[in-house]
Parts: sequence; structure tokens; C-alpha cells
Amino acid sequence: MDEIKEGITPRGAFLRVQLLNCQPAICSERAVLVTESYKQTTGEPEIIRRARALEHLLKNMSIWIGEQELIVGNQAARARSAPIFPEFSVDWILDELPTFSARKADRFEVSPETREALESVLPWWKGKTVKDRALAAIDPRTKEALDHLVFILTGLSSGIGHIAVDYERVLRRGLRDIMTELKTRSESFPVGSEEHDFYQAGLIVCQSVIAFAERYSKLALSLAQQHEGQRRQELLEIARIYSQVPAEPAVSFHEALQSFWFIHLVIQLESNGHSIS
Repeated sequence: MDEIKEGITPRGAFLRVQLLNCQPAICSERAVLVTESYKQTTGEPEIIRRARALEHLLKNMSIWIGEQELIVGNQAARARSAPIFPEFSVDWILDELPTFSARKADRFEVSPETREALESVLPWWKGKTVKDRALAAIDPRTKEALDHLVFILTGLSSGIGHIAVDYERVLRRGLRDIMTELKTRSESFPVGSEEHDFYQAGLIVCQSVIAFAERYSKLALSLAQQHEGQRRQELLEIARIYSQVPAEPAVSFHEALQSFWFIHLVIQLESNGHSIS
């Protein structure tokens, strides 16, 4: 076990420095993958499209395991990078894309490749975003008041959030057991009903999260072959843990931490983790 020194282990100090030394950047991967999925699911129920988008993202996004990490799982192609959520709103992103790397506060690097990728997919969302659809449903007088900042409508450009997630259910039961319940519940409703679509979306999401974890297990196993000694054993343990959770119940503290973080990570990837308690 790492020696504690001044309130932080050497591993913790290393990871902190590694993170803080990364220049914040914009990552285009999520925007590109979610757009691909939405183009492929036109006409399907919205909740199914949402589940399929997450499935496509978790199957195809870049994954990596940082040096000395024991709890793993990333939300972008590199550390300290911000994914983009075009389904909520795109106008402000397109407007600020040329200035993200030059503004005084909250500066983000935008590589030429990232800018090109975002400029190729974001315009497709105009008129289709949550913000566009919400504003289209608002009374003109309300929109006029909004334009004059008489009041502010929250949630137009982000996920609604404000939920307390039942992480304990995943830790105690595992996603496979939860999927059995979802399947049973879905069979109580006719195909095509909102209830059936809801449970089917849940099944898609749970299976996608399990497959996402399996990707990390395989990656850790592959990296273990490139290392010796302690790090090799740590990577083999990460591979074992990800073959267990969150599909199955967590049976150790390390498994519980990893399972908790993984579910929290997926919430961030799905809707930017807006106001998650």
C-alpha cells in the first residue's frame, strides 16, 4: 500500500500532477458518434433513439487507462477534455468555436481536426435540438420576455438532471439482474406502447454499459502484457474487476468504487451529468 505523505499518497500526487498538467480541450468524438446514431434512427421512438445513441457512443468512443490509475474510465479521447452534447443546443457552440482557445476564462484548446469535425456535424442539429424544440413550443410573448432577460428558462441547453441516482441498486444487484427485471416488466405491455419502449430502452442501455465495461477489461488485459511487476498485477486486477462489475454485484471495496464510478461516468456521457446529486 502506498505510504501516506502530507495527506496524499505518491500515486495520488502523481495522478493529480498529470491531470493538472493537461491543457483543457474540446473533444469532438461524442458529437460525431451521437450524430451518426441519430441519423440512423430517424422515425424510431425518441427514448429508443436516445438509448441507441448511448449504445453507439459506448461501443465506438476511445478508451484509455492512465499511468498508475486504479479506478478507470474516461469521458473523452484524452484527459481533461470536454465532450460536446449537440442534441441539447448547437448555436452557442458554433458561435464560440473560433474563440474557445483565446478567451480569458474557461479556455479550451480546439485542434483544427476537432473544429473541422464539429463544423461538419453540428449544423445538422439546427431545428432538432432540445432548445429549438422547446422554444418552438413557447408562447411568443414568453420568448420576447426571455429575449429581454425578464426571466431565465433553465434546461434549454443541457440535460434536465436534478436526480438522485440509485447507485446502491447496481452495487447490490448488478446490471444483469436489473435487466431480468426490465425484461419481465416489458412483457407486461404491448409492443409499441410507451411503457414497452421505456423498458426496451433500459435493456439497451444496461447491455451497452456491460459491453463498455468489457472493453476496459480487454484493454487492461492487453496493457498487462506490456508491463511487469506491480503494475502488471494492478492491470490484471482491473481487468478482473471489469469482467465482474457493473454486470454483477460488487463484492469488494475496489469493485464497489469502480462500479460506482462507471455508472456515474455513463450518466456524464449520456447527458453531461447535469445536476446529479
